[in-house]
Amino acid sequence: MNLIETIYACPPRAAVAILLILLSVIFMLVLFPSATRKTGSDKNKVTDLQQARTVQRFREVLLGWCDAGGNTNAVAVMKWENIIKLDIAFPFVYALALAFAYATARGNAAPGKLDLVFFLVPVVAGLFDLVENSLHLYLLSGIDTRKQVEDAVFSPALVFAASAFAQAKYALLGGSLLAL
Repeated sequence: MNLIETIYACPPRAAVAILLILLSVIFMLVLFPSATRKTGSDKNKVTDLQQARTVQRFREVLLGWCDAGGNTNAVAVMKWENIIKLDIAFPFVYALALAFAYATARGNAAPGKLDLVFFLVPVVAGLFDLVENSLHLYLLSGIDTRKQVEDAVFSPALVFAASAFAQAKYALLGGSLLAL
């Protein structure tokens, strides 16, 4: 058995899946909304930034964050509270939750090749999420205020790449959920 097969078949996988699913729910229903409210508005969503494929839309989202709650520093707050504090850990939590949920649902101790693929799909999605977050943090380096957003020159290629990684992540997560 290789390392991935050993992890797939580990005896506490059901307990790990349940714990990580509960933690994922806490992230989605408590932690992310709480962090977003710190920007001044619960309407500000990182998912809007993930869907911004163009520099124009990327800038509109950032300006919208500042305008929604009247907080000209909303970008700094969102960057720190959502992307850095939470979305560094969240990809690991949901990726392992879905991987172990799949392994638990299959119930087999000796996974086939397709089982290993479906076990690893959410892990790849989590890695894509980390790349997307890194690109967003790079794009937002030194950008904290409304004025800085207005004056910034964002790379169209990096904005598009961040969005592409986000969309690929969502496609992989959708496939993971269907596999369950």
